[in-house]
Amino acid sequence: MGGHGIGLYRAQGIVLRGIRLGEADRIVTFFTQAHGKVRAVAKGIRKSKSRFGGRLDAFTHVDLQLYRGRSDLDIVTQAEILGRPRRIRTDYASFCAASAIADAVDRTSLERERNVRTFLLMRSAIQALEDGADDPPLLAYAFLAKLAAMAGLNPTLPVCVVCGAARRVAFSHSRGGAVCAGCLDRADPKAPDAVLDAWSALLADEWAELRGRRLPVATQRELGALLLSFVQWHTDSRFRAFTLLPTASAR
Repeated sequence: MGGHGIGLYRAQGIVLRGIRLGEADRIVTFFTQAHGKVRAVAKGIRKSKSRFGGRLDAFTHVDLQLYRGRSDLDIVTQAEILGRPRRIRTDYASFCAASAIADAVDRTSLERERNVRTFLLMRSAIQALEDGADDPPLLAYAFLAKLAAMAGLNPTLPVCVVCGAARRVAFSHSRGGAVCAGCLDRADPKAPDAVLDAWSALLADEWAELRGRRLPVATQRELGALLLSFVQWHTDSRFRAFTLLPTASAR
């Protein structure tokens, strides 16, 4: 981990998730700016008089002191809050979107592998949700699209990826982009212009623009399914939290 051996070190990170350990402890997964994904034990956190209190709740931005021993799990010795989302915890759609974002980072990140770009992208996405979004699930899809693009999964969307034709009818997972009728394979799913253009916008637009954006329910449903299947096809991961995002009709 960045040259760290046994001993204390400091890290700034965002809480991805936590699971119970024994009667009073919890294993907390952080994504840190300097050290990537780190799993650590917060001892006694589930006791009523825990010194951690609510400092290690999901999506909280914290300044940490950790101890790394010989175990795969570090130990949290100190935690100070740098930013605690409040709106996300009171809005169901925003909470689901933040959960999907955290799950995507968790599933695509190796432990102790530094990735500052991913950290900054996640921090800005969580902040956009906290600032208020007209359609929180759309921000989660935008995050997944941007995260995939940073990892090299940046599809060709404006024209056919094979021949450059302007008229698009489908999307090819294997060839990485939109395809025209002449280059279509039987397995390529149909992809209307509205879906492909919306995907392009998710990649191009800043969070301030995305916060105020909405899509027709049918378009967002198709976009979400296509984006998710593309990323899963290339990463061999299953982003289950995205399947729990509420649609506009359900909110």
